[in-house]
Amino acid sequence: MLDEKNQRRPDAVLGRPIRLADGQRWIFPDPPTRPGPGEDETGGLRESDYLAMVAEVAESDSQPDRLRNELALMIHLLTRNYDLEPADVKALLRFPEDDPGHAEFRDVSRQVAAEHVRWYCGQDASGCRDLQGRP
Repeated sequence: MLDEKNQRRPDAVLGRPIRLADGQRWIFPDPPTRPGPGEDETGGLRESDYLAMVAEVAESDSQPDRLRNELALMIHLLTRNYDLEPADVKALLRFPEDDPGHAEFRDVSRQVAAEHVRWYCGQDASGCRDLQGRP
């Protein structure tokens, strides 16, 4: 079994601890903060892959697309903070069917993705449609 602390990158970004399938809480980065005078963007989350993934979530046209895009964003955020192989990520996100943690992860993932979308829309409203009533 992986140890969350041993897998954590030295430059891990503060964020929300979320329980994964292994029962441990892993930290998913918060949206970037706005820099103060003379500061850079924080968290290393402004790279183009991150921005593209958040845009995909914001612009999802259907429930299946939105869920797929939210999962891709969550994987990106997880691997931002941890040194993980693809098989590790798969194991951490593969909940047994009867595990109530699966529904909890799904709900929290949706909240985390929504926080990142709100941040993104605040940065570039032209890239966001009206999010009311979205899938």
